[in-house]
Amino acid sequence: MFTRVSSEAAENLEQPSAFISYAHSKPGWRRDETVAWKATVLEFAVLLRKMGIDAELDQFHGTDPEVDWNRFGPKAAREKDFVLIAVGAAYKERWEGDNEPTEGAGAVREVNELMGQFNERQDDFHRRVKVVILPGADHSDLPAELSNLQRFRIDELTEAGVEEALSDADQPAGDASACAWAATDPFANCGAGEHG
Repeated sequence: MFTRVSSEAAENLEQPSAFISYAHSKPGWRRDETVAWKATVLEFAVLLRKMGIDAELDQFHGTDPEVDWNRFGPKAAREKDFVLIAVGAAYKERWEGDNEPTEGAGAVREVNELMGQFNERQDDFHRRVKVVILPGADHSDLPAELSNLQRFRIDELTEAGVEEALSDADQPAGDASACAWAATDPFANCGAGEHG
């Protein structure tokens, strides 16, 4: 369950931050498919912000000439409290290295950063990195290497839909480390099995 706190208590808590990593498009997608997927991810990020999570997303900075797009995603993946991977067919390609070498350089940079974090500190990686299955994606879009991460299937992009996913996370079997719910970790939870 998503824990609500009074506004006075909330002022004393540090707002958790999360970077949303995703792939914009996949070769063969029609323009409307790309636009719809990006809109879904943006809607999710905005919803998280409304719910008190400092969500970071490339689309919030799309017209900012000061953004160094070569470093934006990897830097956010290092600096934010959590990384939420919004899986989709295109992200799976980037993670598995099956994409065309001229496609998806931004997502590939983020994947490389995350793989480096895994190699450096596996325990921290498992605590910080979560998988999100948004409308338009499904479990078949999950790269096999990420199957042991905590997963949230969000069927409805509403506050209630996100709260339900946070309270009923699809946990890898035997993942006791995810059982501590804390105000600074809205993604921690003890749910198990298929949800959503």
